Amino acid sequence: MLDNPTPFCAFVDLQEHDSPGKALGVCLCGHLFLKAFHITGDDEDVCQAIKAFKEVADCLTEDNPRLGEFLNDVAHRYQACYEKFGLLDDLEEAITTRQKGVATTAEGDPSQLNSLRFSYFRCFKQKGDMQDISDINNGLSN
Repeated sequence: MLDNPTPFCAFVDLQEHDSPGKALGVCLCGHLFLKAFHITGDDEDVCQAIKAFKEVADCLTEDNPRLGEFLNDVAHRYQACYEKFGLLDDLEEAITTRQKGVATTAEGDPSQLNSLRFSYFRCFKQKGDMQDISDINNGLSN
């Protein structure tokens, strides 16, 4: 099942959208696709993992305490894609998603803030845009 999570995820897709187990099943699919990606190296697996984590985040309300956690999962996957493939769009998507994750936490989760700062730093190294340095400093004051 690790190298092909598709059958399990097809079963999860049959569940009702508001089913209590749906979010958990979709999250598991994301993790399974991520493991499959590490085994096979197939880019489609990491895309499916991101899609699954986004779906879980979309199922949660803004006041759900786990929303930041799932947004962080999505951002982490985009960051990993950037590190592997070097596409600036993935890095920018990681930053946008991390910003949303930080905004959902009451006082700004320190680990999420650090991840956001790291993403801004990587963006600065890639583009050389001083605005990214300013964004890092603004993140420090949150």
